[in-house]
Amino acid sequence: MPVTNRAEDYFKQAVAAEPVDGEAMRRYALFMWHARGDLAGAEDMFTRAIDEEPQSSQHRSSYAWFLWMTGGVETCLIDSGNDTE
Repeated sequence: MPVTNRAEDYFKQAVAAEPVDGEAMRRYALFMWHARGDLAGAEDMFTRAIDEEPQSSQHRSSYAWFLWMTGGVETCLIDSGNDTE
């Protein structure tokens, strides 16, 4: 079994574990992006990590870097909760 398949199996186990771990989700997103080239899966996992731990600057900065590097800057729809309207 290739190393990336084993790594993905471990990431899937970590993401499915309770309690939910946003850091595991963030790291799995990085794996999907870099090792698999799965941009849609990575974006989904980044946003799930942020949903689970909205105060994490690490999750938000990783997602922002992902968007910047993949040309998806315009797609960032995360609500900061600071609406002035």
